[in-house]
Amino acid sequence: MFFRKKKNNAKNLNLEPGSVFVKNDCVPSTFIVEKILDFSPAPMHVRLKEHGGNGRTITVALETLLDEHFWHHQPKE
Repeated sequence: MFFRKKKNNAKNLNLEPGSVFVKNDCVPSTFIVEKILDFSPAPMHVRLKEHGGNGRTITVALETLLDEHFWHHQPKE
């Protein structure tokens, strides 16, 4: 039997505009949630704006954003 780590979900994180996520990469980048996009029946997506850096804007699926292999949530201080 395989056991998986409990996944985060949007309700547990209180995902809202202004939430901060860090991309797990060679050079970590910090992104701020700009908008939550819900175009049913398509999967929910989130528009993120890079904090600092070159200020790029990206859109990712909510499921990808909550995957700890790619992103981690930075709680508000």
